[in-house]
Amino acid sequence: MSPARRRLIDLTAVALLLGVTIAGFAPTFGHVSYLVAAIGGLAVGMGIAVLCAWRGWGILPGAGLTLAAYLLLAGPLALPSTTLFGLPTLDTLLTTVFGAVTSWKELLTTGAPVSSDGTHHLVPFMMLLVGGVLTTSLALRARPATWALLPAVLLLAGQIALGLSSPAWPIVQGIVFALVAVVWAAVREATDP
Repeated sequence: MSPARRRLIDLTAVALLLGVTIAGFAPTFGHVSYLVAAIGGLAVGMGIAVLCAWRGWGILPGAGLTLAAYLLLAGPLALPSTTLFGLPTLDTLLTTVFGAVTSWKELLTTGAPVSSDGTHHLVPFMMLLVGGVLTTSLALRARPATWALLPAVLLLAGQIALGLSSPAWPIVQGIVFALVAVVWAAVREATDP
């Protein structure tokens, strides 16, 4: 199998695995507005990891790009009401910086469904941004690539811990996650050089 095709399979598996986490946020938010932040965080995180793998960059450039993406894109994707024509303002940057600490507590202490106001959307954005970077980086660089399952499982566990006392679709989430993980691991095992 060509390296390009293997990378495409890895990226598809990562998107599906982390998509299970995105779906798990549905009952917490009760509306689809969180999807912009969650899918945006995932896409940006995966993009950073692909760029770093392609350029051969290590942890520090990847961490720097992740921090810069958080500061620049959290406003348009997770806090659009604080931006001016989609560009971050001083209020956006302050809310983003302080929200990295306080949004978790707000999400945990607010009854579901949480509103789309405030910093609630920062949580799925941050989780999927960092989870996308870590999971994709491991999928593209680690041998065996299944090391990427570790951050994916931790991300899913974090989403479950932050969610409602009765998760979205725990059995369906578990089955889909396990099915994707097993199929991806089998394909990688069969095609690794």
